[in-house]
Amino acid sequence: LARTSFVIDERCRRLLRMGFAGSKKDVIDCIARNIAFKEPKYNYNDKEKFFRPEIFGSKLIDDLILIGIRAKGKDFNRINVSDEYISNFLDGYIYARGAQDMKSGVAAILQACKDVREFDGSLTIILTSYEECDGIYGTKEALKYLQDNNSLPDFAIVAEPTSTNKIGDMIKIGRRGSINGVIKVKGIQGHAAYPSKCINPIHQASAVLANFAGYDMDAGSRYFDPSKIVITDIRGGMEVCNVTPSELKIMFNIRNSDLTSYEDVKQYCEHIFNGLDYELTLKEGSKPFLTDANSKVVTNLIDSINRICGVRPELSTTGGTSDARYFAAFGVPVVEFGVVNDRIHAVDERVSIDEVEKLYEVFSDLIRYFK
Repeated sequence: LARTSFVIDERCRRLLRMGFAGSKKDVIDCIARNIAFKEPKYNYNDKEKFFRPEIFGSKLIDDLILIGIRAKGKDFNRINVSDEYISNFLDGYIYARGAQDMKSGVAAILQACKDVREFDGSLTIILTSYEECDGIYGTKEALKYLQDNNSLPDFAIVAEPTSTNKIGDMIKIGRRGSINGVIKVKGIQGHAAYPSKCINPIHQASAVLANFAGYDMDAGSRYFDPSKIVITDIRGGMEVCNVTPSELKIMFNIRNSDLTSYEDVKQYCEHIFNGLDYELTLKEGSKPFLTDANSKVVTNLIDSINRICGVRPELSTTGGTSDARYFAAFGVPVVEFGVVNDRIHAVDERVSIDEVEKLYEVFSDLIRYFK
């Protein structure tokens, strides 16, 4: 265990050191060289670079996919004085950008796959640096490639940092969707002393906002909170006291469950603002998904976490979005599991060395006993 722990820590540090100091190709080449993949396949273009190495098995359809790598922006880490890209050990933690989110997960997955001696199937690793961006050329394109080659996986695991207080206390079996909306209520600008000559969009909107702001589109379910309309911004006018505005702009967001769709939101907005002169713009950033709690990938992961960490994880759908949604869109049952999430995207992001080692042990156990 001591030797394995050292390897895990060094692999994690190697990934963290690279950060933006190296190109994406450097990261991929480093991983492929150290993990000794069988016949790595690269697909480079001006937009993105990804590879699909296959190891351990002869089945046409993969039994398991383990994914994830993230690049961070600058100024996330202050603890490194001499070189901001070099990770530091301090009091049992590794400090560096991406330490929790989610290069520690990548390191644990890579080592777990490298240490496999027998597996009835095949393992595929997909790495992308586009998860923090629009995701246009990342995991989605890799999955299209797999689909075109008739080799989509049976199950998938994403190493997102899902734990809350200690490693293993939470896994994600789904995610809420996200719908952004903008409503522009039209009016006629005028002087406040002559309200009869104006059409005040603020007055018009205020009459219906009570039935819009904070409204629950559904009652929620076992794994999802209600899909609530959250107003994020309201603005209009010239910031003076004697002129009414010509337009009121209302911005809102809905983190929706699988009980509320884009069309549901559109119809409700049309119902509430009926009779007003308005424009509605909706954009669905991501769709909700939910993996069956009794699916093989969920039950096997729960068993491995229980054996290694001694806890039974809570099944959750909280948080924002992740690349797991792309697997769900391709019909692949997917679950997310990783280290504690308490400093992601923060100054002095760090990860507990003990958590990384336990994460490695869970993934190793999962591969060994997956059935």
